Parts: sequence; C-alpha cells; structure tokens
Amino acid sequence: AAFCTNELRLRDAATFFEENFPKSILRERQDSKMRFEVPSNGTKISSVFEVIEKNKNKLRLSDYGVSQTTLEQVFNTHAANAEEEKLGTVD
Repeated sequence: AAFCTNELRLRDAATFFEENFPKSILRERQDSKMRFEVPSNGTKISSVFEVIEKNKNKLRLSDYGVSQTTLEQVFNTHAANAEEEKLGTVD
C-alpha cells in the first residue's frame, strides 16, 4: 500500500509540473525524489517557489528545493548531448 501511495503522490507531482510549467522536464527520479528542470525563459525563480509553496500541502511534499542551474549541470548536459551525438543516438 505504501508503494502505491508513493507512486500516486509522485504522479500528482509530475502532473502538477506539467500543468503549471508546461515546458518543464523531469530530469531525475530516485525513490520518492524528483528533479524537474523549468526553463527560465520568462519564468522567475521566485514565481516557481511561490506556486510550489502554495501547493505543497496538496502535493504532500515533505520538503522541496528551488535553485538555478549550476555551471556544472550545464556542462554535464552539454557533455551528455555531445556523447549521444557521437554515438548517433540523438533523435
């Protein structure tokens, strides 16, 4: 039962991001943690924080964080894309 409850909660969180931040991308999921990337084009970090804060009880979040992409994350994304291109796995 706990597994199903957790899966439903994570599904609700994914739906929430799809509805509130349509261009968001689920970048990582481990156990009960999810990491979304929300494009900064016209989106302020404060507005992302505000929307999540207003809905944290509905989403049953025990904790969450909002941060800007680090230079290391940008580098890793570009390196991964370059590797995919090199291997011919890019669509």
